[in-house]
Amino acid sequence: MRPQLSAALTILVVVTAACGGGDSGNATSAPDDPGGTSSKEASENSSAQDSGAVEGGQINGPIVSLLSPDLGLYAIDRMTAEVRELTMDGVEFTSRREQPILIGESAFILTATTIEGQSYSHEVGIGKIDLATGEGVEFVQLGTDRETDEDTDSADFELIGGAGMTVWVTRGSFAEPDEVTYLSFDSSTGAAGSDFKSLPYEVTTDDGTTCTGSVRDEIVLSDGTLAGLSNGWPATLDAMTGEIEPLVEWCGFDAEINLSDLLAPEEVNEYAVTETGDPIPLDRAPDVLRIVEPKVSNGTYVEGDGSLWWIFSSFGVHWDSESPSASLGGIVEFDLATNSILNIWPLGDDTVTYETEDEGIASVSNLSQADLRFLDGRLWIMDLRDDAPLRVLDPAAGTLASFDIARGDDVDFTTATLVNSDPESIWLDVSRSTITSEEGEPESSLGISFLDQFDPTSDTFTSSIKLLSITGF
Repeated sequence: MRPQLSAALTILVVVTAACGGGDSGNATSAPDDPGGTSSKEASENSSAQDSGAVEGGQINGPIVSLLSPDLGLYAIDRMTAEVRELTMDGVEFTSRREQPILIGESAFILTATTIEGQSYSHEVGIGKIDLATGEGVEFVQLGTDRETDEDTDSADFELIGGAGMTVWVTRGSFAEPDEVTYLSFDSSTGAAGSDFKSLPYEVTTDDGTTCTGSVRDEIVLSDGTLAGLSNGWPATLDAMTGEIEPLVEWCGFDAEINLSDLLAPEEVNEYAVTETGDPIPLDRAPDVLRIVEPKVSNGTYVEGDGSLWWIFSSFGVHWDSESPSASLGGIVEFDLATNSILNIWPLGDDTVTYETEDEGIASVSNLSQADLRFLDGRLWIMDLRDDAPLRVLDPAAGTLASFDIARGDDVDFTTATLVNSDPESIWLDVSRSTITSEEGEPESSLGISFLDQFDPTSDTFTSSIKLLSITGF
C-alpha cells in the first residue's frame, strides 16, 4: 500500500467564551464565570436531586454516569440543560470508568451490584437505556468481577461498542493480562452470541520475516465489524473465531509505511515543530519523513464517513547528530474501502510545546493523547493536555478550527474529555482547577468538574453545568 494523496489544510483559531452564546435559549453561565450556575439551572438541578427520579420520557441529550452513592445515571436535555435522574431496577450503580455508548436508539453501560456479604465484589452486567422512553434495564448479566473480597484474581469487563443488533464486551483477568475473551450479545434480547479468546497474530513473509503480535484498543464499526489495532495499525477480528486480519500489511522488509510515502519534502515543516523554532532544512526533509510512521497514537481512533480517523504524533526526531529535536504530528483519514491512507492533515504548531529554562529544554509536551469523535462530517479532537482547546477538522473545507475553553475566575488551568452519548451535540467533561501548593512544594491542585455543551451548528459553547449541582457533593 502506497498512498498518493496529501490534503492541504488551513488552520483557523477561534477563541470563544466557554459558556457564551446564550441566544439559543439554553441555560448558560456568564462568559466570565464558566464555573457558575444560573439560578434557573441551579433550581432545576436541585429539584432533580431532591426528588430522586423525575418524570420519564424521551432523552434529548447526553446520558452521563457520575460518582454518586446511588445509581449515578443522569440524562441532560440539550436545549434546556435540565437534568433528570434515571433508574434501573436491581442495579446498584453504573460504571464510572466509561461513559455510556450509543447503539441505534439506545445507550448502553456496564452495571455493578455488590454481592451480598461482600464490600468490593460485584455482579456485573450490561444496562440499556431506551432513548425514546428513558427507561433503563439491566438486560445482560456478565458474571462477577470476583467471587469474594478475599480473591486475589479479578475479572475486568469492558464495553467496547456495538452496531445493528449486536453489542460487544471484553473480559480480561488480572492473573492473565494477555488473554482476553470477546463476548457478543443481542442488543434487543440479551441473548448470548460469540464467545472466543484472543488469538496471537503471527505471519511469515516471502522474505523470511516473521512478525507476531496481538490486537488491542478494539472498537465496533458501523457495519458490525470488530476492529482493533495490530502494531499500531488497523486490523479486523473474525466475529466467530477471533482470527486477526491486518488492514495494513506492516510485516516484511519493504512493508513499512512512513511519511515519505505521503508527503513531498517541501511539506515537512507544515507537520514539524523543532525545539529551536527553526524549520527543518529542505535537503534533510527526506531523512526526517522516512523516520516517522503515521500510526495511531495512544490507541485512539474513530470511524466516520467510511473511513477511520486518528492522530499521529512523533517527537525526539533528529536528522543528524547535531540537529535539534523535532516533533511531527498530523491527522490521518484511512479509507476502509481500499484499506489505504486517503488523506493527512497537519496538526499545526500545537503539535508540541517545548518548555525552556536557562539550561535549555526543561520539558516537552506533545499532542498524542486525545479523545476523538466524528460528527456531522467533521472530526472533533479534545487534546487531553492542560489548557488545551477543542479542535475540529472539516475535511471538506480543509480547515482545522480551535475553540478555547474559558477558565473562569480564580482558575489556573483546565482539562477536558469528550462525552459522546448525545447523537447531535458535543459535550465536554471539564475540570477547572486551582493550584493549591505553596511555593517550593510539589504541585497540587483542586479541580471542580463541569459538563460543558458545544453546539456544532453555531460552533459556540452554549451551556455549563456544575456536576456538584447534580450529585450534591
